[in-house]
Amino acid sequence: MTKLRLFLYTLKNYIKLTPLALLATIIPLLIVGTLFWYTSANLYEENEIQAVNVGVVTEDIKDSWYNKAVKYLGNMDSTENTVNFIKFENMDQAYEAMETSEIMAIIYLPENVVNGILYGENIPAKIIFPKNINLGTITLSELTKSAAEFLSAAQAGTYTTGDLFEEADRYDIVSSAFDMVDIINFSYVLSREKIYHKNCTDLTSNINQTVFYAGSAIMLLLLFIGVSYNKVLRNEDKAFTSLLRLYKISPAYVVFCKLVGFTIILSVICSGFVFAASKYLKGNDKFNIHFNLPVVLIVTLLTLLIAAQCLFIFSLSEKISSCILAMFIYGCLMTILSGAIIPKVFFPRSLETFGSHLPTAYMHDALLHIMTGNPLKKGLIIMLAVYVAGFTLVTIIINTIKARRAN
Repeated sequence: MTKLRLFLYTLKNYIKLTPLALLATIIPLLIVGTLFWYTSANLYEENEIQAVNVGVVTEDIKDSWYNKAVKYLGNMDSTENTVNFIKFENMDQAYEAMETSEIMAIIYLPENVVNGILYGENIPAKIIFPKNINLGTITLSELTKSAAEFLSAAQAGTYTTGDLFEEADRYDIVSSAFDMVDIINFSYVLSREKIYHKNCTDLTSNINQTVFYAGSAIMLLLLFIGVSYNKVLRNEDKAFTSLLRLYKISPAYVVFCKLVGFTIILSVICSGFVFAASKYLKGNDKFNIHFNLPVVLIVTLLTLLIAAQCLFIFSLSEKISSCILAMFIYGCLMTILSGAIIPKVFFPRSLETFGSHLPTAYMHDALLHIMTGNPLKKGLIIMLAVYVAGFTLVTIIINTIKARRAN
């Protein structure tokens, strides 16, 4: 038995099992589809999270400070994907736009509101919401409420500082201190880390709810489909191991044959799943699939990582039933923790950080890139390659130890 014949034999076994594997995905597909539909229906009231249009009306329409402030707020990382500020000349135009659902809220800024913030005057802005509040306006309401609380804290800090200086009989530095404290507080109020959650949800930008969960479903199905190839992925019996030893074929090469063969099959299946999703959801304009060189590289690394994880799990035990159970538990747990079912924005900060470094988090990002054409996240290719190397190396070590014990 030559090494080439072993590889072709392994690939042939994968191909034989593929029709059965695809047929076996029907049950996991129903489970995964029900799970994602239920999660989506409970997390979001709308079909997708969209940026909220907000009207801005002020008496200082020609004031340079006002224009700079609105432009600054509109370009903040926390608002550019969630809030669109639209200027109106008067309240009548704004109310008309709200009635036609062009805008979801109105912010009325009195005269000298920006200068008032800079110099410690309490000039409240008026926020007007429609009666039929939905998910978008609830989100905006919470953001404006949070911003108002921090603005009040900043103004209170200004007055407290002034009182302290006066109590200490330091009237000579009160004026300059006020200027400095006001500017610091104004910067503090506009700090996105203080007013908004630091990380935006994964459902913003060019990734809407449908694309997000389509990527999650494909990832989980690719993990589950490895169960159907258990006859190839499982450890070799003693007779086959003796034959490999006779032809001086190392356990590392056996792992290589299984890994490459499974990657070829998974690449075809993954491409088919993505293509089917784009056709089934063809009304969704967020799908933007292009099979170019970077996408081919991402698909290769993605399927290599899935194959490496399946090989690793099936190398842990001689019992097929235990490996299958472990595969389902591993797939579900890793998918949940990585934020592919419930987005990481809903997690505690420590769990969010942990989940963002799991292999399934990078796999999900890779699938979203394939389906949307979004720019690659920094370090995605490197982390996929690192995890592939890690799982493959551990699998080779486990198989080598088992082969030596068999001797």
